[in-house]
Amino acid sequence: MIIWKFKASHSARLGGVALLALSLDLASPAMGQVSLPPVTIEAPRAQRPSVGPASARTSSRRVTAARNTRRRPAAEVRSIPTPSSQAVETATGPVNGYVASRSASATKTDTPILETPQTISVVSREQIRDQGGQTLGEVLNYVPGVGVQASSFARVSDNISIRGFDVAAGNSGILRDGLKLTSGVYDSTMEPFGLERLEVVKGASSILFGQLGPGGLINAVSKRPTDVPFGEVNVSVGDYQRKEISADVGGKLVDDGSLLYRFTGLLRDADAPTQYVPDDKLYLAPAVTWRPNADTSLTVFGYYQEVKTRFPTPLPAVGTVVPTSVGKIPSNLFLGEPNFDRFDSKAGTVGYQFEHAFNNAVKLRQNLRLYDATTNWDYLQLGAIGADGRTASRSVSSRIERGNGFAVDTSAEFKFVAGPTAHTVIAGVDYYRSVLNSNRYTGTATSIDVFNPVYNTAVTVNRSVDRGSNTLSNQVGIYVQDQIKIYDKFVLLLGGRKDFSDVQTRVFRTSVLTTQEDDAWTGRAGAVYLFDNGVAPYASFSQSFAPVLGVDRLGNPFAPTRGEQYEAGVRYQPPGSKMLFSAAAFQITQQNVLTPDPVDITFSVQSGEVTSRGVELEAKAEVGPVSVVSSYTYTDARTTRSNNIALLGERTALVPYNAASIWGLYDFGSVGWYGFKFGGGVRFVGETNLPGSSLDVPSYVVTDLTASYDLKHLARELNGFQARLNVKNLFNKGYVVCVAASGCRYGDPQTVVATLTYRW
Repeated sequence: MIIWKFKASHSARLGGVALLALSLDLASPAMGQVSLPPVTIEAPRAQRPSVGPASARTSSRRVTAARNTRRRPAAEVRSIPTPSSQAVETATGPVNGYVASRSASATKTDTPILETPQTISVVSREQIRDQGGQTLGEVLNYVPGVGVQASSFARVSDNISIRGFDVAAGNSGILRDGLKLTSGVYDSTMEPFGLERLEVVKGASSILFGQLGPGGLINAVSKRPTDVPFGEVNVSVGDYQRKEISADVGGKLVDDGSLLYRFTGLLRDADAPTQYVPDDKLYLAPAVTWRPNADTSLTVFGYYQEVKTRFPTPLPAVGTVVPTSVGKIPSNLFLGEPNFDRFDSKAGTVGYQFEHAFNNAVKLRQNLRLYDATTNWDYLQLGAIGADGRTASRSVSSRIERGNGFAVDTSAEFKFVAGPTAHTVIAGVDYYRSVLNSNRYTGTATSIDVFNPVYNTAVTVNRSVDRGSNTLSNQVGIYVQDQIKIYDKFVLLLGGRKDFSDVQTRVFRTSVLTTQEDDAWTGRAGAVYLFDNGVAPYASFSQSFAPVLGVDRLGNPFAPTRGEQYEAGVRYQPPGSKMLFSAAAFQITQQNVLTPDPVDITFSVQSGEVTSRGVELEAKAEVGPVSVVSSYTYTDARTTRSNNIALLGERTALVPYNAASIWGLYDFGSVGWYGFKFGGGVRFVGETNLPGSSLDVPSYVVTDLTASYDLKHLARELNGFQARLNVKNLFNKGYVVCVAASGCRYGDPQTVVATLTYRW
């Protein structure tokens, strides 16, 4: 009611010169602050020569005076500061808009993306906000080469693939602030609101981070304290009883800026599209930076997170991809038991980032973090649907998992010039220790009619047999890297690493302790040439390795998997513009992949090989009022060696040949509709394969939409308020995402979220 009152009483102020004056003193994350003196607008009208009769001149003066009394002073509709108001972008700081120019995720140094001989995609905080990403998977929907599971699964695990290879299983390739985070796949999920940016490094990257799969890594960069005092509070409501409040505040704790702070928090009470499934979350993230001088900084930060939802049971392809004799399983159907199923996760971290520059040539860094998580989850797994096309058996899974980790990375950076070459050398040692204690139990449950379910039936858990295990992992890595720039045109990147790993696994059911020790050399070499017109062709070779837990039929421990990537590409960044265009061709080969033992299929042998080849195109641009993100990916990922003839040549699940997306946002202030932005995106995911099945998962197209309005353009009393609308799956497209013939899930239907933001 208050808004309508303002709208009525100030409607006359929205026209002509007054609106123009208002628009010239606004700040947006994409355009920064633009401020013009009022004289540039009003003075020409006041200084216009007097012509015509006196009565006409008097009338004109009355109109001008009236306009001047209605005009809002610039000070009353001031620009609201944001963290991205800083003038110079850094590798871990805010991105002003969508187009990042620097990153540290591929080099561990603050490096221009144009000078990095490996594909990097950066999703900025503003892009996350505009697209309304609620999970890590949703944030990555518009990134080329990335495969994500359905949103229902993304609420319990950040299970992502890059270029056809899983980055979450085993030694997780999902990092937080350059350090490994979780001990188990289901330990925790990333909260997008707590991130400053999300960076995806494509391809083998063990050179700097040790045990990883060959597809690449994801580095989530936390929000940090900032010199710019700011604050914002968001209140959101939406479909499925969504109620959410979030806040992000920061600035100086002391006037000289030597002590900074930031606090980010979120509380959500909501339901998921699936019946009986909550989507509740609590996220709290404090941070403090101490800068006693220009050469030294220490940031202490961490987060605490609680997630309450239910695990989405995987569904069979027959019933989702194709119907049973009765039909398809309803997309919102809950197939567990409301009085049994749960997924409750609590996770917390604390750590620091320290940096000290001894002089302009030598810098010391140390990053450290402690992590702890507990997950309690009980769920019913759906079996095959019977001959009647509607009745399915169910099995019981009950887990209690406790994961904790300790990560520390210490490095020294040296810069020096030798003849025509400028060197940036980084040398360091990192250590990662993780413990995952997983207690697992099975049980019995009644069958269910998937078209007429009856709930609250008996579920029995057999806790006399613990089918879980305890896994202790230690990793030490020593690395060195040299970035060499020759005549400011030719960039060489050379690096090598030696890793030492030991893993101890105790199986609770047998009390057998298995110890496995591995070590490996990995390296990387790349080159970039920087043309004056902004074109930068590059080529690179990189390696990865990851231990494989377990033993073969003869009791011999498995060897680590090894990965190699060859990549060639070109980037184009027109000088002085906010544009970045990228094209890359790649081939990745992973060896020592597990396949069934032909003598005893209950064991495995390492006779498998997976090869992924493809092309990725990505464009990000901000031109005037338009911001655009677009991509295209062609990926052929398949098994190229196996002792199982049936799997030889099979394409990897979840990886389409073709995928494409485009997202755009238009600021209508350029045509006089000040404060209004409108945009949306379209995502195409091509047909994917189901290994071992005659079925293919159909392609799909999903459309998203966003609109926002700065309410200060309605009335000066509303300065700082903004309204935003996000619509996912605008046309309510039904689609299925499958990782196996018995591992399918429905994509989320249309969801609408409205947000009111206040910034100061």
